[in-house]
Amino acid sequence: MSEFTLSEKQKDLLEQLGVFLESRGWQPAVGRILGLLIISESEELTFDDVRETLHLSKSATSTALNLLLNTGKVEYFTKPGDRKRYFKVKKIVLKDMAYEEHKKRCTFTNLLKEVYAQKKNKESAICQSFKEALDYFEFMNNEFFKLFKKWESTKKS
Repeated sequence: MSEFTLSEKQKDLLEQLGVFLESRGWQPAVGRILGLLIISESEELTFDDVRETLHLSKSATSTALNLLLNTGKVEYFTKPGDRKRYFKVKKIVLKDMAYEEHKKRCTFTNLLKEVYAQKKNKESAICQSFKEALDYFEFMNNEFFKLFKKWESTKKS
């Protein structure tokens, strides 16, 4: 049995993070495992730590960890003389997740542009409202790239 435990606050945060990631299209087990690896005070957790803490089946744990490994969000290592695999979040994951979300917003914005271009009566109230939302998305997308580049330049200094 694992000695790894979470505080009540960590459990609450884990649940909130899991629900958030589910709302973004993640499978429940995948979101909760990534959340656990982020929230945990330990930098690495074993398969059994994850499975027992989240009360998942071996199959669900294995499938979710393999998805996280294959998508580059998690990595594992082994220790000499120990057959266990130790899982941890890749250091760049959170930044990459934010960037991936931004790319999705850009794709959505481009799709909205095409929808707007197909509208015949661009003077209608609904079309004007649609255009205003589209302008907002484009503004936010452009500003994100500027802010991201500015942030990156501060990291190099």
